[in-house]
Amino acid sequence: MLREKLFVVILFLAVIIVVMAQGTSRELWGSEGDSVIIIFSGEAGEGGASAEGAGRGLSFEGDSFNVNVDNASLEITSDILRVKSGGITAEHIASLPTPATPTITGITPDNVTEGYTSISVTITGTNFEPFAQARIGNTNLSGESISEDGTQITAPLPDGFTYGSYDVTVYNWWESVTSPGIFTVNSPPDCGEDASHAGLSCKAIKDSCGSTIDGSYWIDPDGDGEGTPFQVYCDMNTDGGGWTLIMKTSIAATSDFHYDNERWTTNNTLNPGDLTVDIGSAKYQSFNVLPFEEIRGCFDSATTNCIIHTFATTASSALSIFSGSTITSTQHNMADYESLGLSFCGVEQSYGFNVEHHRPDYPEYPVYSRWGLVSGTGGVGGWCVTAGGFGLRGDTYGTGTGGGCGTTGTKMNGWLWVR
Repeated sequence: MLREKLFVVILFLAVIIVVMAQGTSRELWGSEGDSVIIIFSGEAGEGGASAEGAGRGLSFEGDSFNVNVDNASLEITSDILRVKSGGITAEHIASLPTPATPTITGITPDNVTEGYTSISVTITGTNFEPFAQARIGNTNLSGESISEDGTQITAPLPDGFTYGSYDVTVYNWWESVTSPGIFTVNSPPDCGEDASHAGLSCKAIKDSCGSTIDGSYWIDPDGDGEGTPFQVYCDMNTDGGGWTLIMKTSIAATSDFHYDNERWTTNNTLNPGDLTVDIGSAKYQSFNVLPFEEIRGCFDSATTNCIIHTFATTASSALSIFSGSTITSTQHNMADYESLGLSFCGVEQSYGFNVEHHRPDYPEYPVYSRWGLVSGTGGVGGWCVTAGGFGLRGDTYGTGTGGGCGTTGTKMNGWLWVR
């Protein structure tokens, strides 16, 4: 009698287990290469597991799951059933609920730089199911957070993405959508640390790398053009930073850069290896080839006591400016130069580049300035003319003020920068 009762109890429990198993739902997670991953809750071998627990998976019946896929093999772990096959067709998932078709409107951020760390991305769109799976390129995102309204998926960006554009895909079971090439990984910026990472200019390095250290950097102004990288001295801090040193003049060598010296109008250099702001005479390759919009001249101090001229359009190089025709401007005046310690006689006649002035009755005594200001009385019988700035003729100074008609000039050390 006891045996019969025990048999009835066992039979009753078995019926309950079968009923529970038949009432479970089936949910497909997504695909990984040629494998389909199916997740269920409960331990492998436990029958009648429900769809709760794993949350985005497939419950199974009994202690096995029958999949009618050609050449399929099963791999069961504690919580994962992998159906390894060439794919699953609608025939095999006909009994599953029909998911909504997702859409993708974007991803934020839509680009990162190689070497990124601790970045999360948010995919925006519609119809993202609670069990949706997102993928960038061929990499599934993990640790996803899906908004209740199904419009956002947020997840950490896995390490290791390299330069290129990547497709973004969202799977709702077997329904999916792909937005081609909407996520980009950029190459690291060229910060001038060596020839293979040369920046376009000191300003480009400052802007892209946030450099705050003054000193030697590698630049390549024409990028992928025929020019080769070379070293320059960068001022990364004064007047906003990003200044490239193109020339420096010394009191001790006034003839190196007087107005008629060929270095103003030819592409030769002088002491290009002197990549310092120490007092000295040097002309660098940057003078010859570096485009710029601003030029800064500093008197008796490398980075202070300066005057800045801004061009309306980008100059192709300092060489193009100083080997060209006269450029006059009202951007600066005599008072600006006098505030820097330069002195003039008479009244201002002209400011700009490659400027000249002479007494009408003594044309044989002109004064010139490659960049600066010329002054004098301007009339017949006037007694003086002066030129101030960089590259002077009157007195053959590189920097300072020079005079004609017996006027005494003032020698100064000078530094020319462009940005």
